[in-house]
Amino acid sequence: MHSHKAKEARVAALASFFTHKLFFYQRSNFIHYASLLIIHFLLKFDIYYLNFYRKEEIINLEELHMKNETVLSWMKKWCEIYVKPNLAVKTYSCYNNAIKELEHHQPELQEMPLSEFTSLYAQNILNSLANTYAKSTLNDIRVVFHKSFEVASKIPSLKICSIGKLYIPKKASQKKVRAFTRTEQKIVEEAAHKTLLGHITVFFLRTGLRAEELCNLKWSDYNANQQIIYVRKSKTKAGIRPVPLCKEAQQILLSQCKSHFDNSIFHCSTGSPISMSSLEKLYLRLRRLTGIPFITTHVYRHTFATRSLENGMNVKALSQILGHTDVAFTIKQYCSPDVNFLREQVDKCDRMQTEPSNEPLTVLVSQQAQMISNLQKIIEQLQHC
Repeated sequence: MHSHKAKEARVAALASFFTHKLFFYQRSNFIHYASLLIIHFLLKFDIYYLNFYRKEEIINLEELHMKNETVLSWMKKWCEIYVKPNLAVKTYSCYNNAIKELEHHQPELQEMPLSEFTSLYAQNILNSLANTYAKSTLNDIRVVFHKSFEVASKIPSLKICSIGKLYIPKKASQKKVRAFTRTEQKIVEEAAHKTLLGHITVFFLRTGLRAEELCNLKWSDYNANQQIIYVRKSKTKAGIRPVPLCKEAQQILLSQCKSHFDNSIFHCSTGSPISMSSLEKLYLRLRRLTGIPFITTHVYRHTFATRSLENGMNVKALSQILGHTDVAFTIKQYCSPDVNFLREQVDKCDRMQTEPSNEPLTVLVSQQAQMISNLQKIIEQLQHC
């Protein structure tokens, strides 16, 4: 391949030399001009041929190298080349972790050639990991299988088929993110007021934003008159939405200093825009301060949703604030009220039945009917989930 490069350089130099000579002879000597013109085009054709041959040679070398690729090495390469530069950091992290889990539990993939990996083999791997991982992790592994082999199947010389439809085993557990209890939330907020960047934690708990959404917030997304922030970058279309701010969230936002270097609302202690790694360091600090081991930015979101439902927020409104496309999904994933709250609701029903009331009987019956109707709607939505 190096010899082709050297020859191409020599040919290019000659072509350049004759090009200059063309202008010199163009008017003085027609025969010399015509001869040099023919030589010029021949050299240009030679350069084109060399370039084409070199590209073909590179492609052949790459395909030859790919033929020796193993399943695991190819998935790692796919993740670094196709996922990392083009998709969200969180997506890359999920896929990269899935590949690491495969490396740990399926070491034979380090030696298995790409051509020997089939849909049946992939499904057997998912079935064998059903008792070890939750459905969310298994789904990440399934996506890695599909996407990485979809790319490999487009290289003709490899003759590799893409992976067919794969199923997540029913017996795999469903990962459930729990919200803070009221007591835990109070502890977390007290610790947040005492730690660096803790105001961001409180802002999460008052708005229900996703971590990526908060990192992308700009001052241009804030409407001071309506006291609303507009989420313009989100992982779903429904996620692009307005989010009304409560008084405390409004105060936190207005306390942020505007930077002369960028338009971001939230910044690290160094002055750079807040990042996912900074948010991770923040919740790890809060874990150490509070002793609560499951603190994450997603738990903040669940807690916001749970408190909102407990305080009587309309489920449809909550679904829109969270950026969900389906109300049933909001109820299924986020409806996990505090045990103390459930106790209060039962006690409230007891009081309504035992305590005398001056209100007309028709009003009480109407209130009871409304409560029953609301409960039936929630039950129906849960049944459809």
